[in-house]
Amino acid sequence: MILQALTNYYYRKRDTGEGALAPPGFEKKEIPFLIVLNTKGGFVDLEDTRDGEGKKRIGRVFTVPQGVKRSSGIDANLLWDNTAYVLGIPSQNEKDREEQRRKKLLRAVEQHSNFTIKVRALFDLTKDQGVSAVAAFLERANYDDLLKHPIWQDLSKSTGNVSFRLDGETDLVCQRPALRQVLEARSDSSSEQGRCLITGEMDVIERLHPSIKGVWGGQPSGGNIVAVNTLESPAFGS
Repeated sequence: MILQALTNYYYRKRDTGEGALAPPGFEKKEIPFLIVLNTKGGFVDLEDTRDGEGKKRIGRVFTVPQGVKRSSGIDANLLWDNTAYVLGIPSQNEKDREEQRRKKLLRAVEQHSNFTIKVRALFDLTKDQGVSAVAAFLERANYDDLLKHPIWQDLSKSTGNVSFRLDGETDLVCQRPALRQVLEARSDSSSEQGRCLITGEMDVIERLHPSIKGVWGGQPSGGNIVAVNTLESPAFGS
């Protein structure tokens, strides 16, 4: 009964148009910094969305593509992530030793490559102007003006997320209609379907679910209701 009530509540909130809940394939995420580009992929500005004072400053929350689930592997989020993925520049930490910094830089090269590949593949699917601008920015890889921006010092020390916005627009590139259509189509593309035990309706079976944050006693990064490693323990796959 509780799960059914929560499901009905989700549908009501989703259909109100108030934007309280993210649509399928998206999630709400704090994005403290935005890289503003022109339609040719040229750097225009670096925007700080944070509000508050000192270390308690909090970035604005945006609706962005659902984040990937990763632990130690390299897997970029789509059009948003930390600076290591987005720019190939890991966050600065004065406590890091020289060897740690070197390893971070080497890993950032792979992270940025993964991020860039995903953006290029997305442009091939959408031919969207915003995605094209981001792809051109990454292809040019000239971050001189960005690194000279007054806000860069804050961003370089941050482990928070950064995304993109076209100059003159309010929505992020990752919120553009063409991208939304692609992600919603992906969420419905699975061939595996089953009857939902909550709604009683046939629907696509989810392979992975996002981590749940705010659970008492859980990790700040979120936890899983059920977690099974079928690769290391095949018996769990039965």
